[in-house]
Amino acid sequence: MTESPKADNNPWAPLLPHIPEEFPLIDIPLESAARKAIAVDPGGCTSAMQSRDQALTAAAILSVQRVAVTELVKATGITPPRSKAGKGRAFGAVVHRCLEAAGQRIPLSRELAASFLVEAERPAEEAQDVLDVVTSVLQSDLWRRVQASRKAYWEVPFALRTDGAEIGASPGPTILEGIIDLVFREGDRWILVDYKTDHVEGDLQPYVDAYAPQLRLYAKAWHALSGQPVSQALLFFTHRGLTRETSHL
Repeated sequence: MTESPKADNNPWAPLLPHIPEEFPLIDIPLESAARKAIAVDPGGCTSAMQSRDQALTAAAILSVQRVAVTELVKATGITPPRSKAGKGRAFGAVVHRCLEAAGQRIPLSRELAASFLVEAERPAEEAQDVLDVVTSVLQSDLWRRVQASRKAYWEVPFALRTDGAEIGASPGPTILEGIIDLVFREGDRWILVDYKTDHVEGDLQPYVDAYAPQLRLYAKAWHALSGQPVSQALLFFTHRGLTRETSHL
């Protein structure tokens, strides 16, 4: 304990009269008590360490794996041609959001598109480019079919439990995750649509071949979740305003 040189400021002042000048020292023995010897079985230690390692190895094995549809498609090695004129995935995500808004009859505007762009960390100045793409979709025959349909759902997320071997992943319990851009009912049939905002040039067939596995997985998920099969799976290329059907559902 220290004392302040200024008595008036010493918080210990009321206690000082009760503190002796010298404190008695307590004699503490420095020798430690004898420790009891413990017999160690080397074989038992080795066995325990092996059991521990086996338990750690078993605990590290995933009880269920999570796989995204897009990851599975990339793993096939079939990739569509890429153009440097494209604006990237973030721009495409904004187009998707605007189409979802249009499907829900939310009025589209430059302000709405700009707000989506800012959220996606894209320049707000691209709002008109977004609206041009969206307008081309809204003026298409496909959109007229959607508007005339009995039911339509946009941006449908799913998490489907399946066996990895059934979808081209590692065998075992698997959660297949993805988002279906659009699915609508036409008569008694369900039509599945996937928008592609790629800047596509030339023949569209390489793109159709590359994206077909993705749509097959979406169709499988919709069938499992709704109990209704997909009758037609379509790719809509927004840059060209063209629709292509994929086969082998």
